[in-house]
Order: sequence, then C-alpha cells, then structure tokens
Amino acid sequence: MNIYVFGGLALVAAAGSYAVSLARRPWSNCRACKGGGKDKGLIWRYAYTECETCGGAGRRPRAGVRIFQSARARALKWGTQRSARRLP
Repeated sequence: MNIYVFGGLALVAAAGSYAVSLARRPWSNCRACKGGGKDKGLIWRYAYTECETCGGAGRRPRAGVRIFQSARARALKWGTQRSARRLP
C-alpha cells in the first residue's frame, strides 16, 4: 500500500473520530475558573464573583464545535438566501 494512501486514510480516521468526540462531548471546562463558574475577588480574596469568560456556567464549547457551528450557520444562511432569490 502506498504511504500517501495510508496517510490519507489515517487523516480521515482521525478527523472522523474527532467529529464523534465533538458530538459526544461538545463542552469543556472553562480555563479561567477551572469549571467552577466563579472567580475570586480582586481586592477581597474571600469574595467570589461570576466568571466573566463563561458567564458562571463553568463550561464553554470546544473549539471544533465553534468552528463547525459557524460553518454550518454560514451554509444555512447562504442556503436560505439562495432559495429566497429563486422565489418570484
């Protein structure tokens, strides 16, 4: 088997497994609050505030989910604009 064919198959398999991984677990812990949803206060360290990065949820969408969703949204928007142009 040619090395390029094997490399291409390996790349397709890796991309497929990453897509399945994104479908199963689309969220990851927020890096700023480490999944807690709150940050310690700047002056008084015993006081807690809501995490500004995740909005207090403690999680955020993974990078691949953001990329695929934005591409999907652009495709759907383009598709609706295209179908709207066909209407009389």
